[in-house]
Amino acid sequence: MTMDLLSTCSRILNFCLGLGQEREKEKLLVLFDKSTLELAESFERAGRELQGKTHIHELSFGQKHENFPEKAIQVLEDSTEEDAIIILSSVNLIYNLQLHTVISPFTRLKSITARTLYLPPIPIESLNRIMSVNLPEYLEYQELVLNAFKNITKIELRTDGGTEATFRCRTFGYNPYRALNPGSQALFHLGEVWTAIIEDSTEGTLVYDTCLGMGKIHSKLIFQISRGRISSHEIVGKADPVIKTFLKEMFKADEHALIPAELGIGLNPQAQISGCIMEDEMVKGTCHIDFGDNIAFGGANKSNFHGGGIMRNPVLMGNGEKKIEKGQLRLK
Repeated sequence: MTMDLLSTCSRILNFCLGLGQEREKEKLLVLFDKSTLELAESFERAGRELQGKTHIHELSFGQKHENFPEKAIQVLEDSTEEDAIIILSSVNLIYNLQLHTVISPFTRLKSITARTLYLPPIPIESLNRIMSVNLPEYLEYQELVLNAFKNITKIELRTDGGTEATFRCRTFGYNPYRALNPGSQALFHLGEVWTAIIEDSTEGTLVYDTCLGMGKIHSKLIFQISRGRISSHEIVGKADPVIKTFLKEMFKADEHALIPAELGIGLNPQAQISGCIMEDEMVKGTCHIDFGDNIAFGGANKSNFHGGGIMRNPVLMGNGEKKIEKGQLRLK
């Protein structure tokens, strides 16, 4: 059953930041902008119910939402007394295909002694679904998937939609979503494991027919990949504004935007395809291939672009052995 917002906020503060876990009364700071006021007020109430001393601070940056990291970091660097901080990204950034450039500054914070959680732009209904997951079962399944892909260096990917591709990969990992020790930072992304693709290794066909970084699509977008780079693309079906915008952003970015960069595997059984890529990537039974920048995943491809889309019910072979069939992990 999907949770209500107050329960969701309480669970995030407890699970991701350790608030209320037999600690002394702690100070919690919630950073938000006017688009996330409802969420901020719910976190404020949840923090107080968890015996925290909660303060909310509105960030003001007008229409220039790309200034969000700088404004937030200015406040963070002055926050010397807080035990825990949660940063609510502006909802106006939800379809920003350069979202990685908004997130990455927070991973470089070194002078903050508080436990810090960054919450990307996610609609409230999506957030409620994501946090409805059985957490012990989620952690167990995440570990099973990581173990299944341990020491895997070559991936074969197929889908009923027409994807058929091979590539070499690096170590699988996940974004830390819990900040439980002083000075630690986390990104709320409770739903995937990923690997950085070896940049020149992808060969084959990638088909997107569900959603891209900017929302759901109603036609097929097909990429032919050769030597780790898009060699051609085709749209099958009627004109689709999401596909049009996605391609425009990709091709205007830089030459490295055309390189397959990341394989992600969705883990969260409560997440649904909603058109919000932050939730879509988490859906159990899906995978996604993103293009462009993969530095944060341990890759070597630096780009101003990072984006891709979802593939349903994939078959994933690792080093010649079937690991995932129709989106489900094969257990030995």
